[in-house]
Amino acid sequence: MTERRNLSMISLIVAVGILLCNLILSVGLCHAVEAKEYIMPSFIDGSGVYAQLYTTTVVPAAQAAYDGWNEEIGAKIGVKVVNKLYDTRYDFSEAANLYDRCVISDNPVAINSLVSPSTLANLKKFARNQTPAVQWFGYGAMHSPGAWAFLPGRAYVIQYASAIDWLATKDWKQSRKPRIAFAIFSGVYGKDVMSIMEPWLKTYNKVDYVGVFWHDAKPVDLSGYVRDLMKAKPDYVMLSTTSISLPAYYNALKELGYLGKVVNVHPVYQGLDVVGRVLGFDKIEGDYSVASANAATDTRAHEYFAKYANKYYSGAFWGATTVSYSAGTYLLLAAIEKAARKVGSDKVTGKAVYDQINGKQFTRKELAGIAEGVKLIPEDRLSGVTDLYVYKIVNGQEVPVGQTKTIEDQILKPWVK
Repeated sequence: MTERRNLSMISLIVAVGILLCNLILSVGLCHAVEAKEYIMPSFIDGSGVYAQLYTTTVVPAAQAAYDGWNEEIGAKIGVKVVNKLYDTRYDFSEAANLYDRCVISDNPVAINSLVSPSTLANLKKFARNQTPAVQWFGYGAMHSPGAWAFLPGRAYVIQYASAIDWLATKDWKQSRKPRIAFAIFSGVYGKDVMSIMEPWLKTYNKVDYVGVFWHDAKPVDLSGYVRDLMKAKPDYVMLSTTSISLPAYYNALKELGYLGKVVNVHPVYQGLDVVGRVLGFDKIEGDYSVASANAATDTRAHEYFAKYANKYYSGAFWGATTVSYSAGTYLLLAAIEKAARKVGSDKVTGKAVYDQINGKQFTRKELAGIAEGVKLIPEDRLSGVTDLYVYKIVNGQEVPVGQTKTIEDQILKPWVK
């Protein structure tokens, strides 16, 4: 009788134990499924001058980063980051209105600024609303201490200046100074660049600056602009135009007999490999591009694309833009992870994310292997963290031919108040 009672007691204990285990497991599963959602919106150009570029590269790349991070990291810490798209149309007024609406409706923990108007138009609002913003590349005017806006890559003007310095000291072989001209589209971007570059060029004595030649963002005919530029007889043309006009400008230069070298500087383009596929590589043989990473040659970028972009968003178009803006997205996601681990997965705020960006170190692993470790200096947007390389078309292939030295102190610090 006693043995039966003992067996019954043991059976009861086992049954209760199994019941408790199932209950604990079910609660654990509920917690895994019911991740805390946070919105980190992406501000893009979906219908403006860069619409084709953004819809085929930037947006799919960013979404791949969100999806990959949510599955591989967010699920483990009980956090899901939602990507909500805002189309600024590359218009500053629209970007300002959309941001105000976003703050009210989304309560964002950070802003993934994938287009310059969304950063520049709201530069004085980010700190007030406690929404840190990251844009991998940007205008020089974005370098405003205390603005809660970060450019972990380099400002466009740094690319211009670094390219000019490399050309003058490494590429130019004649005894006279090389003649440098700018071909750039008019508007806020062009004015921002030239307001910084022209004062610097007056003090940089290794080149002869022959002027800036403006053109419309969507020109009907580029031949008139190009003829005016060629009268200045530049040895190098620092070209920055919209993705729509880039191949057309190259074509006009070649058809009108320009014999100097073209330097594609603006980093959001896919590189000379795209221009070459449109025009033919024979037409751009010997021309240059300057960027932090090149889609055609960067092995780490290829590894990233194979692992993340293809897996989580098969429509992501391979290119330099895909790589660059993915790095910025992963930096923000890494900051959210750090914030969640510090304050709790259900207590992440914009301030908590900002505290994990400002003055913090990010490893290559946290950036999905795309870039080397990033160090963001507190309240200082002047610090570029990405090495710049010069690429050249050689025998129809875009190959790296040199690395520029950092001269950002010369460019930005005298300009930023």
